[in-house]
Amino acid sequence: FLDALRLDHPILVGQSAGAAIVSEAVLRAPTRAGGLLLLDGDALAGGAGPPSFVHHLVIPPYRTTLLRMVVRSDRLIRTIYSSQCGPACPRLDAAGVDVWRRPYEVAGAEAGVWGMLRYGVAGLPASRVELLRGVGLPKVVVYGADDHVFAKTSAADTARRIGAPSPTLIPGARHLTMISSPGEVARAVEALAGGRRP
Repeated sequence: FLDALRLDHPILVGQSAGAAIVSEAVLRAPTRAGGLLLLDGDALAGGAGPPSFVHHLVIPPYRTTLLRMVVRSDRLIRTIYSSQCGPACPRLDAAGVDVWRRPYEVAGAEAGVWGMLRYGVAGLPASRVELLRGVGLPKVVVYGADDHVFAKTSAADTARRIGAPSPTLIPGARHLTMISSPGEVARAVEALAGGRRP
């Protein structure tokens, strides 16, 4: 991907489960990145909590029906978005609802949703994430201060685990800081790119 886009030492930002993806990318090719920013995510397998018990309660074909009902409900999509994003986020209009709905309508989405409920959010073992401590590139952890997906100590624990400075906590933000607080997230990326503390 970096070669195809001719990117030279980009800052890799991984939000939520994406933290594991960019962490693994840095571990596999540590000289290719210019910095690492974990946003609202700890990169750990099970970091966001244990797998949901829902997959035991809802069995085929009922789970297909349930997922379709959720995906087709503008109101449920807005409710889930609002609970994850918080009061600072813009209200979703019809086009915004479609943006959040679209990933769940592609082939394989249903298996992905139920797999995540069964096995939990994809992530890395703690021993693998801790290897980032030895990678010599700038690292930053940014969380919404009111993120209820992760434990209150997760941001500080993550920063310590990867060898980053104390985390940046964005006041009033929840789990979707890139939407609720885009300016603060952009400043953190720019500071990391410039070698400064956000």
